[in-house]
Amino acid sequence: MPARAAQTASYYFTPKNGNVAIGSLAIRDDNIPGDGLVTHIHMSLTGVEGPPFQEICLFPHVKEWDMKVCNLNGTLPDWVPSCLPVIEEYDLSRNQLTGTIPAAYGIFNRMNQFKMQGNKLTGTLPPEMSNLTKLEWFRVFDNQLEGTIPPSYSRLNPRLTQVSIGGNKFSGNLYTLATAQLQSTNITYLPSMCGMVPAGFLFANGFDLAGSPGLGLPCPEEVQHGWPEPVDDF
Repeated sequence: MPARAAQTASYYFTPKNGNVAIGSLAIRDDNIPGDGLVTHIHMSLTGVEGPPFQEICLFPHVKEWDMKVCNLNGTLPDWVPSCLPVIEEYDLSRNQLTGTIPAAYGIFNRMNQFKMQGNKLTGTLPPEMSNLTKLEWFRVFDNQLEGTIPPSYSRLNPRLTQVSIGGNKFSGNLYTLATAQLQSTNITYLPSMCGMVPAGFLFANGFDLAGSPGLGLPCPEEVQHGWPEPVDDF
């Protein structure tokens, strides 16, 4: 007889006493009754407090981990890539997380949605994340990130459909992402950024330059020798 395909499951749950309570079930690993595996864990709006819990490592087949709009604090854990090697969607948005984005996140080789908006993250974008060549959504708006977009992020352009980086302290320009063909963007409230806006941003849903007075204008170093004299065609 042919082997039965393993079933998968999505669960909404609340951690309790180091186990995972799913309804009336207490599960200590990622096996579920029958032949299945837990692949999606969603905990949005549950009011869970404290740092992201490492018990998630009991579920190595998870593809989606969603804990947006909880009360998480502490830093982004650097152990996630090794614990969840097949994760594709990572959403800890709208919490109280601080610190930097770990360089270890550069080994998320299946990641296609990275959603950390609405936290208190600081520091620069790690160049290592340019290795995420399957990334489609990059959402880090409304944090306190700074620095420039690493040149190596040009490697992400072929797959990117959403770049939302507004409400941060970034500087420099958007030229690294010049060939990205975006469907959605947020580049508002970036007062320290400058330079012409790539076409892939101009036609994306949500395009707005509110609070970003330097975007759409040359950066100072681009005009350091002054503007060329106008040509008199008459």
